[in-house]
Amino acid sequence: MNCEIQGKARQEIEGVLNRHNGEVSYEAMMGMRYLDCIIFETLRKYSMRMANKDYCVPNSDKKIPKGMRTLIPVYSIHHDPDIYPNPEILDPNRFTSEKKRKRHSM
Repeated sequence: MNCEIQGKARQEIEGVLNRHNGEVSYEAMMGMRYLDCIIFETLRKYSMRMANKDYCVPNSDKKIPKGMRTLIPVYSIHHDPDIYPNPEILDPNRFTSEKKRKRHSM
């Protein structure tokens, strides 16, 4: 769906792996800044999750069973144009270090 973003991510991955002799290591992964931005932007845009194991909610008798879909109620925030201009557009650059510093943390 986002060929330009995919191409830029692919270039970053190939470049980082070339600098690390093709080895996927912690250091190599930490060098993939644009890929990190893509992950944050994807999580912003799509807030539904599925439990990958049973989870007991602390200080309660509630349990989220493995496989249950959960919706994190942050849609309004993540799609607020005052916080994220053009919120329906996938834009990984919203999560560069500079832009994250400028945005309110809460």
